[in-house]
Amino acid sequence: MTPSDILDETLTLARQAIADFEADDGLTLQARREGDALKVWAEAGNGHGRQALGYLAARDDLERSGSAWFLRRALRSLNDLYRAGHLPNAPQDVPTEMLRPPDAYER
Repeated sequence: MTPSDILDETLTLARQAIADFEADDGLTLQARREGDALKVWAEAGNGHGRQALGYLAARDDLERSGSAWFLRRALRSLNDLYRAGHLPNAPQDVPTEMLRPPDAYER
């Protein structure tokens, strides 16, 4: 499997996970490739009230730890932050390390 295949496969999984995820009303979730990484992005509101946050997972992280941990944790985290009113008012990307599973994580 080529590096591009891994990202394409994970993007397909991410789009399906987003379609299946029951996000709170008003929250829009997206997934896209950005270079050699996958980005899961949440947006709420528009104009000056727009809130947005995204998590990036490098291809190496996805190869090493799998995509399931990243997708589960990113979608839950984004929804929880939105629910608590903590999405930033200016779009931000958060390093993957914020979501990294502990060493003892079982897939």
